[in-house]
Amino acid sequence: MLKLLIIFFGIGYLLYWMGKIAMQFFIGYYSKDFAAGRQKDGVHIDYIPPKSKSFQGGEYIDYEEVE
Repeated sequence: MLKLLIIFFGIGYLLYWMGKIAMQFFIGYYSKDFAAGRQKDGVHIDYIPPKSKSFQGGEYIDYEEVE
């Protein structure tokens, strides 16, 4: 019985890692395909502002949760 549980969890762990690697591959593949498709639609950026080291961050806005 213990041997069966060890085999069951071993196979489950192996399938978990194989699925994780497969999902990273497919998500990466489809995200590149999606990004390429968006460029074909005419989406492009005209201006990217230069990074400024003098910018200290935005203003803090306190908020109240409404339930």
